[in-house]
Amino acid sequence: KKKKKKKVRKKRKKEKKKEKKVPKKRKKKINKRKERTKKKKEKNQRKKPKKKKQRKKQTFIKGKKIFSKKFNFKTNFKKIKFPNQPYQT
Repeated sequence: KKKKKKKVRKKRKKEKKKEKKVPKKRKKKINKRKERTKKKKEKNQRKKPKKKKQRKKQTFIKGKKIFSKKFNFKTNFKKIKFPNQPYQT
């Protein structure tokens, strides 16, 4: 009786193995970076364009004009050493 049972099991295993040999359908690999950039591009198209801020036109130090019309506040401020001498950008 025991031997018969084993044979049955073996047969079943073989049948299962045969079934497994059918090739599985492969999942299409998604390039995550491409997907992200695509989403960002779409999002950017939906966004309203930002308005550019106006830069400051004139500044005065001790009543003397130092800059010509447009300037970048941070960089130009470092360049000034003597407030009584006008600085040209």
